[in-house]
Formats: sequence, structure tokens, C-alpha cells
Amino acid sequence: MSPIKLYDKAQYDALQSDIQNFLKTIPIILISSVIDKKGYWTKYPSQNPYETAYIFLLERFQTFLQYKDALGLCIIDPREGRVVDKKQMDRELNDTHQLLRWERGGFWKPCPRIIEKILFSDSALTIGIQISDLFCYPIYNIFQYNKKGGEYEWFDKISLPKFYYHTTVVATSDNSRLAPQIDGTGLKFFPKETKKDFRFYE
Repeated sequence: MSPIKLYDKAQYDALQSDIQNFLKTIPIILISSVIDKKGYWTKYPSQNPYETAYIFLLERFQTFLQYKDALGLCIIDPREGRVVDKKQMDRELNDTHQLLRWERGGFWKPCPRIIEKILFSDSALTIGIQISDLFCYPIYNIFQYNKKGGEYEWFDKISLPKFYYHTTVVATSDNSRLAPQIDGTGLKFFPKETKKDFRFYE
């Protein structure tokens, strides 16, 4: 528990409100991929879910950059773990990054608008990544603890409104309307067969 919350809940609540209000004002677009590891390893027991998640992220980032007629780069917060394992995993991720940028004809979507090699930066030293973590942790919380909309304030108020989305026509009893479609666009879940196990998709 936060020491501030432990000794002064009013101050903690005020700080939390200030942070939420600040995050709401930041003009960011959020793209996230969620891999159900249990379901993933049932289908692909020898494959790395981290690399698959990264492919999904880059493909959607490419789509966003193409829409904006822009270029972008990727910065990764190095993962925790033993030094040898981390170096090997990061090397593999860099290979995946280069594959998506330069190789054609694979199962992935080419990502030529993503420039530079993959960049690694420790979040402890980078304010921008720390801010990203504040948007991404609520997504982790929703799926890790099998919650749905309305059960976690930070997700509902901070993360959900920032997702990259397409607009789709939704038929209603009185009229059709445009509605944001984040599934598969700003939020990619895989494998789709296990979506039914998560309350978020009820």
C-alpha cells in the first residue's frame, strides 16, 4: 500500500485525482496487445508470446502511421529477469523488429513507416515511458484479474478513452449511429478462441 494512502487518504485521493486529470489531457493514442498465455501455449507450445504481441503492436502502429501519413519509432522498456535471458530475448525482439521493417511475403503486415532499429530505454530513467505505464497498467489489471468495464476506475477513465479505434455503423431501433471499434484495432486480443473466458468481452 502507498505510504501516502496509509497515513493521509485525503492527500492520496487528491494526488490520484490530479494524476488522472493530467493523463486525460495528454493527446495520446493507445495501442495494446493482450496475449492469453495459457490459450496461446495450447495452440503454439514452442513459440514466444512476447514476440507475437510485438508483431501485433507494430502492425497496428503501422496502420496508424499510414493513416496519419507519418513515420514513427519504437522504444521498449527492457524486461526484468536474469541478464543473460534478457539480452537473448531483446536480441530476438530486435530480429523480429527488423523482419517487420524489411521483409516482405511473410504472415505479418510490412511496417515500412516504422523507422530506426528498436530502441531500449529503462522506464526508471524515462518520463515518457513512466507515463505510458500509467496508461498500460490498467489494461493489464483488467485482464490479469478478469474484470470488465466499470470495475476498474483507471481503465474506464484513463485507458479506454485513449484507444486507437475505427468507427463502425451500429444499427439501433430508432436510427443507425457511428460507434468506436477498438477490438482488433486499438486492443488486440489473442488467441480469439479464449476471449469467451474473459469478462471484458461479455
